[in-house]
Amino acid sequence: MASTSAPASLSQPPAKRRTIGLLTARIGRVWGQEFMAGVIDAARALDVNLRCYVGRQPAEASEAIFSLYDLVDPASLDGLILAADLGHGVPQAEMQRFCDRFAPLPTIAISLDVTGIPTIQTDSFNGMRQAVLHLIEVHGCQRIAFVRGPAGQTEAEQRYQAYRSALEACDIPVDEQLVVPGDFSLESGRLAVDTLLDERQVDFQALAAANDRMAMGALEALQRRGRQVPMQVALVGFDDIQEAQSLGVPLTTVRQPFYITGQQAVTRLVDLVEGRDVPAQVILPTELIIRWSCGCLPASIQQVQFDEAELLDEPGPTDLVNRRQATTTALLHLIYKNTPAGTRLVDRRIRAVLQRLWEAFLSDTSADTQDQFPVAFVQALEAAHQIPLRGGVNIWHELLSEFRRQVLPYVTDRQSLLRAENLLEQARILVGETAQRAMAYRRLEVEQQEELFQALGSSLSTLVSLNEIAASAQQHFAALGLKQCCLSLYDIPQVGPWNLQPQELQAYLLMQYRNGRVQWAPGGANFPARQIIPAELLPANRRYATIITPLGLAHSPLGVLWNEIGPADWEVYIRLSNLLSSAIFRALLIREREQATQEIGQLLVRSEQHLIDLGIAKEAAEEAARRTQQALEESDQLFRAARAILGATEVTDICQKLTTFYTRLVQADQVIIFLVDHDLEKIVLGVHNGRILDKLNVSYTDLKEGVNGIAFESGQPVLSQHPEDGFEPPNAAERRIWGATGSIVVVPLVAKNQVIGTVTALNQINQRMFTQHDVDLLMSLAAQAAAAMEGARLYQAEQERRQVAEILVQAGRKLTSTLQLREVPGHILEQLNMVVPFERASLILQEEDRLRIVAQRGFPDRERARQLSISIRDGDVYQQVVAAGRPVLVEDVRRTTGWSQVDWLPLDLSWMGVPLFAKERVIGMLSLTRRQAGTFSQDDAILVATFALQAAIALENAALYDEITRFNEQLEQMVAQRTEELNQAYHTLEKLDENKTVFISVAAHELRTPLTVIKGYMGMLAGDPSVVQNAYLNEVLKGVSKGTDRLHAIINSMLDVARIDSQLLDLHLEPTSLPVMLKRVREDYTAALRERQLNLGLVNVDGLPLIQGDPTLLLKVFQNLIGNAIKYTPDGGRITLRGERLSDPRLGDCVEIQVQDTGIGIDPDHHELIFEKFYQTGTVALHSTGETKFLGGGPGLGLAIVRGIVNAHGGRIWVESPGHDAQRCPGSTFIVRLPCAARNPA
Repeated sequence: MASTSAPASLSQPPAKRRTIGLLTARIGRVWGQEFMAGVIDAARALDVNLRCYVGRQPAEASEAIFSLYDLVDPASLDGLILAADLGHGVPQAEMQRFCDRFAPLPTIAISLDVTGIPTIQTDSFNGMRQAVLHLIEVHGCQRIAFVRGPAGQTEAEQRYQAYRSALEACDIPVDEQLVVPGDFSLESGRLAVDTLLDERQVDFQALAAANDRMAMGALEALQRRGRQVPMQVALVGFDDIQEAQSLGVPLTTVRQPFYITGQQAVTRLVDLVEGRDVPAQVILPTELIIRWSCGCLPASIQQVQFDEAELLDEPGPTDLVNRRQATTTALLHLIYKNTPAGTRLVDRRIRAVLQRLWEAFLSDTSADTQDQFPVAFVQALEAAHQIPLRGGVNIWHELLSEFRRQVLPYVTDRQSLLRAENLLEQARILVGETAQRAMAYRRLEVEQQEELFQALGSSLSTLVSLNEIAASAQQHFAALGLKQCCLSLYDIPQVGPWNLQPQELQAYLLMQYRNGRVQWAPGGANFPARQIIPAELLPANRRYATIITPLGLAHSPLGVLWNEIGPADWEVYIRLSNLLSSAIFRALLIREREQATQEIGQLLVRSEQHLIDLGIAKEAAEEAARRTQQALEESDQLFRAARAILGATEVTDICQKLTTFYTRLVQADQVIIFLVDHDLEKIVLGVHNGRILDKLNVSYTDLKEGVNGIAFESGQPVLSQHPEDGFEPPNAAERRIWGATGSIVVVPLVAKNQVIGTVTALNQINQRMFTQHDVDLLMSLAAQAAAAMEGARLYQAEQERRQVAEILVQAGRKLTSTLQLREVPGHILEQLNMVVPFERASLILQEEDRLRIVAQRGFPDRERARQLSISIRDGDVYQQVVAAGRPVLVEDVRRTTGWSQVDWLPLDLSWMGVPLFAKERVIGMLSLTRRQAGTFSQDDAILVATFALQAAIALENAALYDEITRFNEQLEQMVAQRTEELNQAYHTLEKLDENKTVFISVAAHELRTPLTVIKGYMGMLAGDPSVVQNAYLNEVLKGVSKGTDRLHAIINSMLDVARIDSQLLDLHLEPTSLPVMLKRVREDYTAALRERQLNLGLVNVDGLPLIQGDPTLLLKVFQNLIGNAIKYTPDGGRITLRGERLSDPRLGDCVEIQVQDTGIGIDPDHHELIFEKFYQTGTVALHSTGETKFLGGGPGLGLAIVRGIVNAHGGRIWVESPGHDAQRCPGSTFIVRLPCAARNPA
């Protein structure tokens, strides 16, 4: 099983006593007291502090704004235990989120299925399965109803699965009609019976409930309906709570080890905190407790009976005396089973009592004494009252039955047997009386406790202040058995729902109870609510165990009640919290009501004073409202004006709207706007009351005088209300426009720190005078107007630039639409008219010292215009354009020297000439004219100059295209002629190559026949004794024989070449061993290698596989390659044959042989040529005729034969060499790849 351990930091030696927390939804008399006893005893034994938080289930707590669990501060705890009741009815995901809030605090869960947290569980599955099997096997029940626990709760689900498992094990089908949901409450048990009998109308022989409380509810419902238990319906439960033993029909149930569960939870948690390994899951065994509800006799009755085998035939006198040890052991075992506190407590208190009881029984039975056994038994009952036995004194019935079964078989005579039975009967009567007294005492305790709570509740119900609540509590806490308690309230804004983070929440101590006294602590310092109580009140020098319960009603948390654990009845703490919650809630509400009443009284006093103040302030408010209304209206007008002005894109539109708005805004008779161009020193626009002035009676100079001049020079507004203000009277021009003026406001329009114009508002004499407020209004709008005008100007300029750019782009496209030289000039003039309109224009190109018109538009006589030629003379306008290389503008040709034109052309007064450049040289010009004088501007000149660049490029491209076209035509003629010549040469060479092949074949055959005859005669001569004995003739004969062999080899090579060219090479394929072949070639050249002092090495050839090849032809391949390497490697060099098996993209699985030498190398340009027939490197005359001599000559057929043979085998051959160098000898490598399997030639 997996185990869990705490982080290393938690396993360090503790600096102080550890503190653990326990979270539980509720603790009552059902199982909580026994479980808590185990927790408290274990905490005491391990010397750890205990804090028990009794809140609600996480699903309920999440609905509120704040819950008690939010006060659990992981930083103040060393570990945490999560009780099983937290998960009742809570979905798994919700439970997981709740537990994750406390990570990484070491945590142990009780019967909760939570990821990452070790859990302690009772064996619910086997316990419930044993109970259901008991109903089936012992009582023969077949139809067994089952009441389930809360959905999603781990233990409830395990018990339901156990029910199904027991039925399936006995081959009983599961009837879902017999399964009813429940929630572990009495009421759900009652409803389950109603559902089965009324709603579903099913019958059943037995009913199993997932806990005792539901079983008790079902018992009530069955008895109410007249169904007798166990005669008609057998009943079993689960838990073995105290009430299960006290029912009218004691309940057969499954006992859970609650005490041990609490003990184990604390022990495992301390192990986890201190870094020891803890199992991920601990399962504690359960026990089936047989009582009447299932139909069995209780254990106390069963134990009365004993078998005949247990009776002694003739008991001896000492047999009964010797039964003491066995009897004591049996009784102790029965007590152990019913004592949660364990053997230590039992051994200390009971063993001596049982000893006295036994001795008294022996004495009374033997008639030695009288009434000692009843007295001893009464003492035993009193001792048992101090031990928490399950079932209280009722367990003594079982003890007496066990005592009787152990003793009676060993009584020696009838008189002793009679006395023994009487003693046991007296003991049973004493048990019954003790049980009645115990029940009466318990009822008295409950009644007294109820009276205390009723008295406390009655007292608290009449109290209206926290002081009174504390005083009343003082009178009742001691009677309730409380040791020490503290009551803390949250420092919250009001009673009711609120929303504060737990770490932000503060609390204060309302009261503290200790040593029988209540200490009232109003006005104390706040502390973080997570501390529960002030830190200084926690016991510092001793261990403590506390229970913490919430105070509050509904969704109105008020505080917490902190108690040191004292009374055994845990209901005391819960009921006390409820009573105090109601009283405090009511007191706080009353306090809030009193505070609200006082505040209302104070508000009434202040209201009366306010009424007086309101009367005084009313007039001021009305005046302020009037001014505010006026300001709002002005603001609205300014906003409308600004929006209208800023939305305009034309300067004239802005000025017209501005005069209209100004007229309304300051109630002016006249509003006049002048805009100026300082560079041109003229007025560019005038607007009077929304109308554009076509004729201006005011000049730029006039505006620089008078009140306008002041505004222009200072850039500040000017206000004139009366003539006597000291301003100069308006000049004559101003008077002509303004008339008789009584009040004037002049506001400058400033854009980019420059006055671009003025706005003048006028009122006639005896009309409204302008104020400074009017000036401010005009200025507030003037700044926006000036910015809008500047923006409109920039926008118009940008639009004009875009239009010009678009025109130039379109013109460029048109110019590049054709490359015909004769068409381009006309296109240029057409597009020029789109860029800058003209009356007459011409495209003029320079030819030495003259200008020739190549295209014209607007000339009255085209033919005469085409013949015009202009001589370039010093001083005339044409010469200025060509010489200066820049545009020339003539505003009036009549006033310009150097102007001339032919008589038949009409006189256009404006002229512009723009040069055309090609490669930074003037090649001509564009000439434009207009009838009116001064109609060309510098902007026009810039546009035409830009266009001229495109026109020059178009002319140059057309000329280049024309030249290329003519050159291509000439080139095509030359290529056609050369192609014809090459075709004729190719046919000639093809014929020659064919003749050469025929010649080689014929010559080889013709030479081979006489050569064979010569070799025959040479053989005869070699056998003649006279020749053999003649040393001279013998030497001559050897030389001739060697020459014929050489000639024979050449003839064979020629025949091989002829076969290859004719594709008649016949392959005889068979498995061929290349290693054997290469070693044979090396042996063939042994003498030559020794003579030349060459080293021939074989590398990686032994492991080469067999290939399908012609051994004879392949031998020629490697003989030629190695012979070629010997021939071109200087003496003392090295030749290496290297083998490798590899995969070739074209050949597949193949063998590669590399023939590598340290020879003179091969020029890269010759890498393909060397495989041609008769190709030889170097100068043939320099070659020796030796076959293996350095640079020895040959017919040049060897490599051609090699390639032909390799290709015939479907292989590849090529050479790699960095180049030819007879001094450095870079070497060459011939690479041959042959497929392992036979292939068709590529």
